Amino acid sequence: MDKECVETLEQHLDLLIDTSRQLGIMAADFQEQSQRSFNQKFIIMGNCLRNLHEMKDNFADVKVPVSVFNYIDEGKNPLLYTKDCLMKTLKKNEEIKGKIVTLKTFRDLLLEELNKNFPDDYDAYQNLEEIDFERSIYNACVVGDFEKVKKLIIQDKELVNCQDKNGYSALHYAARNNFIDICRYLLENGANVDLKTKSCQSTALHRACFVGNYEIVQLLLNFNSNIFDKDCDFKTPFQKALDQLIIKNEPIFEKILKLLIAKDKRIIDEKDKFNKSVIELCPKIRTWIE
Repeated sequence: MDKECVETLEQHLDLLIDTSRQLGIMAADFQEQSQRSFNQKFIIMGNCLRNLHEMKDNFADVKVPVSVFNYIDEGKNPLLYTKDCLMKTLKKNEEIKGKIVTLKTFRDLLLEELNKNFPDDYDAYQNLEEIDFERSIYNACVVGDFEKVKKLIIQDKELVNCQDKNGYSALHYAARNNFIDICRYLLENGANVDLKTKSCQSTALHRACFVGNYEIVQLLLNFNSNIFDKDCDFKTPFQKALDQLIIKNEPIFEKILKLLIAKDKRIIDEKDKFNKSVIELCPKIRTWIE
């Protein structure tokens, strides 16, 4: 399952729970002057429920152990289930650790003997390991190792648009982790700015908007990234940033939204799979273009 989907689900649930709690407090001591705030909380709750409904297909294959419900029925915190599982796992890990150490020792001895008796084959084996490690350009983009990225691209130009098993390219990882120099280098060396992932159909712009990397969004727009591309949830990068603005209410997301509007005002007319426009979801956007 895509990590981004899980993070979004957690954010929506946290906001829904917090909003429900606030509504309960306001309803218990309702005052007429609180009506506007009361209505706003209902709108936020409605948006949360709508977003959760939109995400249901992403979790269709998620299986919840029946034993978790036993914890709930007994009045226990379901998080204790995770703790118990972790304790059992740690115990099992201790049992396996000795086997791993033994196997590692055996491997080292085996390689030592291989080097002594078959030096040519040993060199070939080492070269294969180095090639496999050097192709991990994705990891270099995650940690921001710019020099390694440049080295790998020089060695193999095709790496610039290679995708891992989930369809993420080097640009996706660099955009998500806010490494603008790496993003610029990849784009200048032929990276497809609108390459989509396999699972979520996300572009680098979707990812940058989702995490609030403003400068990366600017860069991708300068390389003509398509702001109308939609992911598997039928959302544009604009809608991804809007979701985060509603959830987190952080100024950076409003800044990104205004940047996308400046690129093409028609983006506010785009509708989600429920045929709702961004103006319907966040009316104040209209004031940004007036």
